[in-house]
Amino acid sequence: MVATDQAVSAASSLLVTLIAAQLLDVASFGLFGLIFICFVAAQGVIRAWVGEPTLLHHDDALAGPGPMLSAAVALAAFVGVVLALAGAATWAWHAEVGLSLLILGALMPGLTLQDYGRFLGFARHEPERALALDLLRVLLLVIGAAWVWWADAGLVPLVLVWSGSGAVAGLLTLVHHRTHLAVPSVRWLRSTWTFSWRYMLSFAATQGSALATTIAIAGIAGAADLGAVRGVLLLTGLFTMVQAAFMAAGVAEVAAAPDDRELVRRQARRGTVLMGVIAAANGAVLLALPDGVGELILGDTWAGARTLFWPAALHLVALGMITGVRSALMGRRAIRVTMVIDVVSTTAMLAAVIVGVSVNGALGAWWALACLQVVVAVVWWLVYLAHMRRFAPAPPLEAVPDDLTEARPDRGEPAMTSSMGDH
Repeated sequence: MVATDQAVSAASSLLVTLIAAQLLDVASFGLFGLIFICFVAAQGVIRAWVGEPTLLHHDDALAGPGPMLSAAVALAAFVGVVLALAGAATWAWHAEVGLSLLILGALMPGLTLQDYGRFLGFARHEPERALALDLLRVLLLVIGAAWVWWADAGLVPLVLVWSGSGAVAGLLTLVHHRTHLAVPSVRWLRSTWTFSWRYMLSFAATQGSALATTIAIAGIAGAADLGAVRGVLLLTGLFTMVQAAFMAAGVAEVAAAPDDRELVRRQARRGTVLMGVIAAANGAVLLALPDGVGELILGDTWAGARTLFWPAALHLVALGMITGVRSALMGRRAIRVTMVIDVVSTTAMLAAVIVGVSVNGALGAWWALACLQVVVAVVWWLVYLAHMRRFAPAPPLEAVPDDLTEARPDRGEPAMTSSMGDH
């Protein structure tokens, strides 16, 4: 069931991009990409503050997710106001972008309910509810896209259909948890501060690095190379979305029994094998994709994107090797170690991309990124193996320390130690 939901969720996100590419002209498609980046940033903030910590608060999710839902809606409303203000400020520059951001801001609480409902489904081990949310959104999106195509509408109607389908589907979360609804409040956020600020830092490092990488490629190599990179990202987007969904499900599973050594090992093995196979399959599809099909999907960017497929395939496989161990460590509440790896690795990757693009354009950037990702995968595995060698009880959620604990020999209390050793 979880795997099915992952596939549907990934297909939904990919479908949005493909619909936009087919229905919009080049300029409008570029603007849609800008709006989508704003949505990803807003959604990432909400996930960091509410969604990701929910996976670790398994007991809270089972006992009554009312405070969690209240926090998610309250935070989404705040983020929505920020987006709406950005839309108002942007209106003078570009009316369509400004109106699209206003729509996105107004519908952000509903979009959050759809996304957060999936996190609750994973945390409560009810993946069928997450699947229902995704299926309903896909159905509404297809119906809305058909109307946009029939009416030959432009950017704003497409944004309305895309965000509106998620917001309407989000109402199903309220139906699922109608006995636990409460007045919007951020009180629950205080109990998750130890997790949330670290999730937020990891997210900021990852997104900041991605944005800086885009700017570096565009500034050094030019728009053509950047277009080729965006084309590759479109063709590998399905894997990254499935990986994110599998990570969420894996963290929730381990968090429900963090002291079960065999469960942790099984999750690490399963994630590595499954995501490794999916990554290899995605890479193989890239390398075997006929020119006719590639040109149909990417148009003029196909010729440049095709030259990047070998390093892109290697990069995917390296990412697949990380999935299982990362979700196992996160489920064990090793928050500090995962944050350190995320921040250091994304900084190093940014530097590698800048060097690579300076030497050989987009191709050099992808090879630099892929090779460094292999190194990062090795680091994740070394940290995981070291952690499993000194397996200790997971810290209580009420007072989570910087990392996992080890028992002091002279007292019956846990001592704070880092599972990265000197890091």
